[in-house]
Amino acid sequence: MRKSFSPLQNRHGQFVIEAVLLVTLSIGLFMAGTKYLREKKVIEKAVQGPWSRVATMTEAGIWAENTPEQLKRHANTAHNRGVTLLDFQ
Repeated sequence: MRKSFSPLQNRHGQFVIEAVLLVTLSIGLFMAGTKYLREKKVIEKAVQGPWSRVATMTEAGIWAENTPEQLKRHANTAHNRGVTLLDFQ
């Protein structure tokens, strides 16, 4: 006897259809996420902000934003720290 055809019991190809839908959804979400990150410059802000403070610390020895006024005021080359024998006479 032949089984009657029921659309609810037809599972042939269902796995493939669901896999294609999940891959399509994943690619769409990934593309939308990367577009958002690029437009808002999230990675650049996360790296550049702290890095300017670290760069100023390595250059001038102070924890501050990298501004020319602060660097000029606190830089090691801004003060005459040289000692010569003439200073001791």
